[in-house]
Amino acid sequence: MAMNPMQRKMRNSFLLGFLVAIIIGAIVIGLLFMKIKGLNEEKEALIKSYESKYTQVLVLKSDVKENQLLNGDQDGNGTLLETKTVDKNSIPENALTSATKENYLVKDESGKEYYSIISKIPMKAGTVVTEDMVVKEGKAGTFRQVEYSSISLPSKLESDDYIDIRIKYYNGVDLVIASKVKVDEAGTNHLWVTLSEGQLLTLNNAIIESYIVDGAFLYATKYTNAAQPALAQTYTPNPIVINLINGLAGEDPENPTGPYSSIEAAIIEAERNDISRQFIDSLLAQFDTEDSQDKATDGFNAEKAAVQEAREALLGDMGY
Repeated sequence: MAMNPMQRKMRNSFLLGFLVAIIIGAIVIGLLFMKIKGLNEEKEALIKSYESKYTQVLVLKSDVKENQLLNGDQDGNGTLLETKTVDKNSIPENALTSATKENYLVKDESGKEYYSIISKIPMKAGTVVTEDMVVKEGKAGTFRQVEYSSISLPSKLESDDYIDIRIKYYNGVDLVIASKVKVDEAGTNHLWVTLSEGQLLTLNNAIIESYIVDGAFLYATKYTNAAQPALAQTYTPNPIVINLINGLAGEDPENPTGPYSSIEAAIIEAERNDISRQFIDSLLAQFDTEDSQDKATDGFNAEKAAVQEAREALLGDMGY
């Protein structure tokens, strides 16, 4: 049936309107798509800017003492650490983060992994924890408190200070025996320190050799603040002591999980590059066995007398 002019006009108007609506809808959708894309790009840029400026670090929830477990039990219950987002420019580079926290994973006897983060020093709530402030291993039965009188001490040394124990030779060679050791108590010519078995063996080896080698000087240097990092150990004990320490470190010295981890791992590394040991052996070779024994005996007697004198003075102060 033929369409009258009015109907044709209405149909054409409808089709034109529908086409215009489609075009407008497409334009609106396109604009919305571009707007959403722009917003997503802005969001990604903001996230990248935020991530470049801020980071998540581990912070103490409460005050802690020295040698306190910070991460709670093996399941994380009772943790003293919480995660906070802070400005990267406001924290030390070695701050403990979720990523570096993985360095403190250890295994129990069954092979189950858990975190062992233990404070080296007392710290206040809100402190951003750094790797210099904590250790992986604790002071469980492997550590002993030892007294020494053969180490030359700084005149201003006090209890709770941190020291490096070093040995210096007549030709200027200066080696680190034990680094960042806390002073439990310091007297005029003696000090008390808490050492692992490996540290004790190494230091005793160095003391004997200091008696034998003329011009050897055993001394302590004081840290200016407790947050300073420890130095690498550069003194290597003799092979017998190394074998003893390697036995303590366990079957996997590359990843020690026992209580001897830090210094023993350093000694095993030093054994691979034993320049310091070769140097010390060349000095010891200048003295015959009898002469070495006499010097060691004299050194022991002097140390024994100094300790006896300090003990008598202490007992006298106590009224005995």
